Amino acid sequence: MGRLFSTSAILQDEAEGTGNGELFDCSGLSTLGLEISGTFTGTLTFQGRLAGGTWTPIQAENLQSGVIGTTSTVVGLFRVPIAGLDEFRVRVAWTSGTSVTVKVTGTIAASGTTLADVDIVAGEQVDIGDVSKGTQTNDVKVTLDTEVVVLGAGTAEIGKLAAGDANIGNVDIVTSAVEKVVKTFSFTPTILAETYASKSLIADKETLTDAVRSSGGGGRIKTVTIGDLAYQKKAMDVIFFNADTTDTTWTKDVMFDIGDADLPRILGIVNIDADDWASFKDNSVVCKEVDIAFCASGSADIYVALVARYTTTYASTSDLNLHVTIIQD
Repeated sequence: MGRLFSTSAILQDEAEGTGNGELFDCSGLSTLGLEISGTFTGTLTFQGRLAGGTWTPIQAENLQSGVIGTTSTVVGLFRVPIAGLDEFRVRVAWTSGTSVTVKVTGTIAASGTTLADVDIVAGEQVDIGDVSKGTQTNDVKVTLDTEVVVLGAGTAEIGKLAAGDANIGNVDIVTSAVEKVVKTFSFTPTILAETYASKSLIADKETLTDAVRSSGGGGRIKTVTIGDLAYQKKAMDVIFFNADTTDTTWTKDVMFDIGDADLPRILGIVNIDADDWASFKDNSVVCKEVDIAFCASGSADIYVALVARYTTTYASTSDLNLHVTIIQD
């Protein structure tokens, strides 16, 4: 029969003199919660040992004062790490007073510990708690690898593990979604006030700094919006790179010649057709909804180029504005 998720005992029951108290079997447990109460003058020593070994003082933390030591002369709540030990006791060296009581509760998994830290013997039954006995009245949440497992209130056992069987039984897996971050990058690309030939680079290279959460991180490009103050409404390509180029020359109004070494850095291209533009009195705008999944390479930045696909004339160096919306993974 497997050990309960938590188990309790009284080690000193209104003791009125020096004594070793009750022995507590802590094998397989990781942490003890301990309460000292009563009116007394004396010293309580926390001791542990392997089965049949020598009793040795071990450290406990006073949860009120934060003091860590192998003894206590005061009442209060304490936490004792006992992973790897088989037996535990609290020895009283009595001086005077009325009595002292020591209660202890041991747990398999302390706060911050996952089931990966708990050894389950093949074929052993692991009990989580029984509501009818009042030991578990709320849902129990434990972690299996990176998934949160919720064991409903009243769940008495996970099940028996046969040799070589990794299945723990029927449990509900709750996956916590990572919060998505939406970022919009806005630029006024530096262009030339002149006529561009087809396939020529329209603007200087633009950098989307921290396009992802961290170096090599991922995201999705969701929208690309371009405003055209020159009312040209011409076809163009918006080319995204997952890293800075090393074999490409960025010269405006020159045919954009992407070096062979930089082709693998292209993470996606958004094609803008002439019919995509919405026209107004003397300007136009285009908004393309896309879903380009990508990962940055070597940094958290990505890069963008604008390439003309038709003869286009701009009257001002600030005739274009560009907005890119990204959802970060």
